[in-house]
Amino acid sequence: YQFDQIEVIPFRRKLWNRRLHYRLVKYDLLMSYANSSFSKKLNNVIHKFKPDAIHCHFGSEALLVLDNLRNSNINVFVTFHGYDASFKLQWKSYIKALRSHLSRKNVFPLFVNQYFRNKFEKISIPVKQSSVVYCGIDSSLFKRQSKTLKKDPFIFLQVSGFFEKKGHYYTIQAFALLLKKHKQLNAKLILAGNGPT
Repeated sequence: YQFDQIEVIPFRRKLWNRRLHYRLVKYDLLMSYANSSFSKKLNNVIHKFKPDAIHCHFGSEALLVLDNLRNSNINVFVTFHGYDASFKLQWKSYIKALRSHLSRKNVFPLFVNQYFRNKFEKISIPVKQSSVVYCGIDSSLFKRQSKTLKKDPFIFLQVSGFFEKKGHYYTIQAFALLLKKHKQLNAKLILAGNGPT
């Protein structure tokens, strides 16, 4: 595919800067992605494109944009999916950065579940301007007729990349427990996706 309207802005640091940043993050002293070269390129693209809003997937990656964005009139939406709203919260420097950015009037956090939103609120990360946008399927929309359960298999489908963090191992364990508990259940598990196997 060719995407003529996509522009990639590489985020590069000089070697000494990378080493310093690595140590600051390692010892939880600072989590900043301020970079004058990247900021200039980013803001030039934004100035040319003139977006009404910017949507960042994953809070940790959103810091790249928020630490370098000069225009405070553009609304920025940040979706917190998982790692960025759980494991990453053990870093005080990350929490400090989020508190700073999410208190801005033009930054709006989005959470894929209420649990993550509550977690942020509990540790005083601003969620006043947030919304919960569920990232999944409302299973109540897919009701199966009980009369077909015996002849047709009940299919469980997981579509995701084959990466450890997607939890295929846990899906298989849960499916095995289901079959053990309901021995008469005619069921099939399908894992679909690509990546390392």
